[in-house]
Parts: sequence; C-alpha cells; structure tokens
Amino acid sequence: IGSSWYRVSLPKELEKVYQEKKAEWGEKGL
Repeated sequence: IGSSWYRVSLPKELEKVYQEKKAEWGEKGL
C-alpha cells in the first residue's frame, strides 16, 4: 500500500489517492 500509491503519475489518479490518504490521515489524527 505505502509503496504503490505515490507512483501514480496521472493527475486525476494522484488527486484521487491524495483525497483517500487525506481521509485516512484525518481518521487517524495525522
């Protein structure tokens, strides 16, 4: 998980992953 999501280069995919990660971090308090 941690080593694959940041490899995406397409802006749309990158934005989607960023939003998902931001939600994850928000739930964890990071």
